[in-house]
Amino acid sequence: MAKNILALNFKGGSGKTTLASTTASYLHNSMLIEMDTINQSDKRINSKNYYESIQMDFLTELDDEFFKFERILRKSDKNIIIDVGANKLSTFHKSMVTNDLYQFVDLFLIPCMDGSDDFNVAMDFLESIKDHVDLENKVIFVFNRFNEYEYSSVQNQFDQFFDNAKIIQKKYKVDLTNESNYFAIKDSLPIKYARRNAITIKELCDTNLDAINQKIDEITNEQDDELMQLIKKRNIVKSALLLQKNYILPGIEKIINKLK
Repeated sequence: MAKNILALNFKGGSGKTTLASTTASYLHNSMLIEMDTINQSDKRINSKNYYESIQMDFLTELDDEFFKFERILRKSDKNIIIDVGANKLSTFHKSMVTNDLYQFVDLFLIPCMDGSDDFNVAMDFLESIKDHVDLENKVIFVFNRFNEYEYSSVQNQFDQFFDNAKIIQKKYKVDLTNESNYFAIKDSLPIKYARRNAITIKELCDTNLDAINQKIDEITNEQDDELMQLIKKRNIVKSALLLQKNYILPGIEKIINKLK
């Protein structure tokens, strides 16, 4: 059965687009809807081998484009992942509340950085929707840019969230003592590389390492710049595979389990 997933945080720069495209690329039969035709961050990503991607925009909930979106939300046979651009957050939220559509969202992915601003903004979002949808078993916090070298644990870096776990559970039914309700993505060069080259992390991980190694073996001494680029790409792919194994796949597994 197809599901609707919303990656949203009222704060810009929290990693919504990367999270949305990563989730879409690892789920089967998925379509990513980007609510932003100005920046079109998702459109620049080469995703055709992994998921369908469309851009939508509307000024109010009475626009035809929003009617189309509601039809997709209610009737699509695909797994829908929704990425809302920073410039559309207010309009999107108002339209969803006005039309009582948050009830059709099966999973809320809330990307967060560490710090009090991200904590407060995440709580503001949950507060704004708690009267419109039962949040129990419908929320996963995604803690971005986890620094495994400076912090001994996710709980240590994102302490504002975990120190307030009892309040979050009482008010929003999200239990942060249960690991199924959060996962972390470490700060990583492969993520920056994928974003810069307009590809998904999945595509980077699917790169043929044998082909790269063969090119490295065949390259001549006169092609030093090309050799350096190939070595760099090979090492980034290897790093991406570790990121996939240790962080992304465990996170995707939690998403899939939450949707069952």
